[in-house]
Amino acid sequence: MVSLGFGVGVTSVAAQRVRGFSPRTLFSSGEQGAFFDFKAGQMFQDLAAQIPVVRAGDRVALALSQSHGPLSDPVQDSLGPELSTRTYGTLAAGASVALAEPARTGAIYRLTYRISASDYTGDLFLRPAGGPFAYQVLDKTPGLHSYFVAAKDTQTGYMNLGGANPAGSITFDDISLRAVYAGHAVQSGGSAQQPIWQDPPSHLVFDQVDDALTTVLPDLGSNATEFWADETGVTLQPGQTIAAGLRVLPAPAQLFAYGVINRPLTGPEVAAVTDWLQKLSRP
Repeated sequence: MVSLGFGVGVTSVAAQRVRGFSPRTLFSSGEQGAFFDFKAGQMFQDLAAQIPVVRAGDRVALALSQSHGPLSDPVQDSLGPELSTRTYGTLAAGASVALAEPARTGAIYRLTYRISASDYTGDLFLRPAGGPFAYQVLDKTPGLHSYFVAAKDTQTGYMNLGGANPAGSITFDDISLRAVYAGHAVQSGGSAQQPIWQDPPSHLVFDQVDDALTTVLPDLGSNATEFWADETGVTLQPGQTIAAGLRVLPAPAQLFAYGVINRPLTGPEVAAVTDWLQKLSRP
């Protein structure tokens, strides 16, 4: 089934003429938005982007938007201003790290830090209720570590050292926090809320209870277009008003692809997107 909100007809004959199409071409003039087709190599099981999704049954914590091409280095893709600019020395229990400026509610950030020494027995964690990010235990071993994190409010504190009667300390060489503006989608609430990847064909399976992926978008205006394919067919929704902030992806039983762009699609583009979505959802 194809559900179209457009006033023009789209014939299967026209769609059949489309060959080699990718929605990436829709963004070739600098359009804003995101799209995902959930192929292997574009998703990770962890927010650090260290464990790729490679086999059916893997859970998805991070999906990379493909709207501006394959990402050879997602750490450096579309990074915004530095929010933490100075180096840090040795911190012990009860210490916290603050931001140079508030995080933007609903935005996704790349946290990177280097530890040169650590004998700390407690946890290094993203600050919970009093800070911008959901509680998340971080790697406290020496070395370079990176995570994708989503801001839930605008408080300035974000990293804490704590635990039950902890001892020891951690020495940070540097800490970096920068916004990611590439439209990536995340689920930071733990594996119970992460969809499962299945293949073939490549798609996500949601439990339709609390599984979800959330992206953060700029202001796409009042004439944006959303499109996706699920187990019921293809949907295109033009004329959408999408403000800056969080956007939860559709969470049907099966999601094969999703995209959103800050403009209407032309008739040929409607045909091309429809054909592309239909092909993705066929075994």
